[in-house]
Amino acid sequence: MGLFDYINSINDKKYSPPNDIDKDYNIFMVNRFFMHFPDTVFIANELNSREMSNKMHYDFLYHVVSKKKRFTKWYKETNSKNLDLVRQYYECNEEKAKQYLSVLNNDDLENMNKEMTKGKINE
Repeated sequence: MGLFDYINSINDKKYSPPNDIDKDYNIFMVNRFFMHFPDTVFIANELNSREMSNKMHYDFLYHVVSKKKRFTKWYKETNSKNLDLVRQYYECNEEKAKQYLSVLNNDDLENMNKEMTKGKINE
């Protein structure tokens, strides 16, 4: 079972206790999911402060969290080509490049792209 299989099992109340829950289950990520909802945020917060096995954590959430469809988009940081361009142009780290990118406009980015591609053979 994967992370979302466990989460769906808790939300849908389709209990099928897996045999290898100690290997696959990630307490941090499950708590992170349940922190996004008003009806489960306090439960997840309380579980963050407790030390327990994966099986105990899963069983507790299964029996305490009410049956409900919960969906949230997982934040994934995108690595845009503009960010890479700024990093290469200014020879800086990602954080500085993000700061520079916030004040640059499209014309600046086009000029930087032209300067960075001068002399390169297009394939």
